[in-house]
Formats: sequence, C-alpha cells, structure tokens
Amino acid sequence: MARVDLHTHSIVSYDGGIALHHYASLLFQRRAIDYVAVTDHNRIDAALELRRELGDRIIVGEEIAAIEADVIGLFLTNQIEPGMTLAETIKAIKAQGGLVYAPHPYERGRRSLGDRELESLHGEFDIIEIFNGRGWGRHKHQAAFQFAAKYRKARASSSDAHGKMGVGTAYVELAASPTRGNLVDLLERGTRVCRYAPAISYFDPTINRIKKYFSIKHAS
Repeated sequence: MARVDLHTHSIVSYDGGIALHHYASLLFQRRAIDYVAVTDHNRIDAALELRRELGDRIIVGEEIAAIEADVIGLFLTNQIEPGMTLAETIKAIKAQGGLVYAPHPYERGRRSLGDRELESLHGEFDIIEIFNGRGWGRHKHQAAFQFAAKYRKARASSSDAHGKMGVGTAYVELAASPTRGNLVDLLERGTRVCRYAPAISYFDPTINRIKKYFSIKHAS
C-alpha cells in the first residue's frame, strides 16, 4: 500500500510552516507517509526543489487563487499565475497535463469552491477533497462527499497541513505508487483515512503568518 497526502503547505507559502528538510524526515525517517503533494499558495518553486531532491515521492502542486475561489493543480511543471477566472485557471492546469483538485469545498472562512462553481464546472474537476484534516464542520465534508458521488468523481482525504505535525493525519491508501496517469483510478479504489489534525495544527497558518511578519519586520 502507498499512503498519499495530496494537500500540504511548505515554508514558502505565506502561511505555511513545513521546512523542506521536514518532508525528507516525514517520508524517509519517520515514514509517516509515502507520497506527498506540496501545494503552496501560488508557487511551485519549493515543490520543484523537493522533487529534484526526493524524487517521485513528491507531487508538484499549487493552490491557485482564482478570482472566485482557490483550486489546486497536481502534477504541474510550471507555476500558474493567480487572479484568473476559475475556468481560465482550470484550463491552464489541464494545458500542462495536470489534474484539477477541489480543496476544502463548501467551507466558509476560506476561499472554497461552493455550489455555483462546482456545479457550473463539474465536468472539469478530477478529484474532490471530501475530508480535510483541518476542516471545520462535519456537514461540509458530507456535502463534498455527496457532490463527488453525484458526478462520480475521485475522492481524497488530505491533511491540508501547514506544519510538520499535521502531515499524514489524513491521507489515502493506494494499491500502487501514484502517477499522473493512474492517480484518479487509484483514488477511486483507495481507502481514505480521515483523521483530524492535532488541535494546535488549526492555528499553524496564523502562527506562521505572525512569525513571518516579525521576521520581515526585524530584517528591515
């Protein structure tokens, strides 16, 4: 079995806190997870660097700020600029041969996809995140599950970790190593492990933003 976490944020995300060496530790020393997608906000530089160092256990992704909401591209080769419409962003993901992943759908308080975006572009999504390890509200997960079932979309459980403690708290067990060509099929037959992150992990984005603010202020 291969355990894959498809939604994490490294130190280069404005609110991320997973240092690059933490990924190596998690994959090869602690073995908390077997494959991990690095999905930083509007950046792929750290993901590319990690893939060069750690090989195909790193999936290059990006959480892209489209006008309407955030959407993730997986198996990317080039950064996709934020600020386009959702339809344009999805088109850019697919132009690279990437997979379109819907993170934390229906959740309020985040730039999440809602009914309007999901229904109008339902045919364009490859993977729906039906469980988010930092999610708020069980009914949101149920709504995501129902949407995925309605349109027969691959379903993922991911950590959305912004700190090292959160990585691998939620993941999917796959029957084989994931690739661009087989991931959707493997997810459809995979086993989702749905565990919430430790309570402190919910504050990781805020803590990381504060640390970076004072670090920049001190440097200036």
